[in-house]
Amino acid sequence: MGDTKAQLEAIEWLLGAMSGTVPSAPYKLEGKSDDMLRVFALPHGGATEVQNLIKDLRGKLRIQKVFNRTNPALVVVRGKATDLDAADKLIGSLK
Repeated sequence: MGDTKAQLEAIEWLLGAMSGTVPSAPYKLEGKSDDMLRVFALPHGGATEVQNLIKDLRGKLRIQKVFNRTNPALVVVRGKATDLDAADKLIGSLK
């Protein structure tokens, strides 16, 4: 994401997606052939549960670009479409 305009658009999208309470649609990063973002609202936002989820996303699914926010509880995942699908399945299994 070297283009400032593309970066600003991604930030604007991310801030909007983080204000929601439902999973976002995937956002394709401009200039990246297969790099996408997705925000997932978490059903249970306890610190232990969030840390375990991040550990599973990074360890079991090998998704390294995972970021969390505690209030409201959500996780931002950056990766390929297959990574986002795998994250969706894992997070969906927590409900």
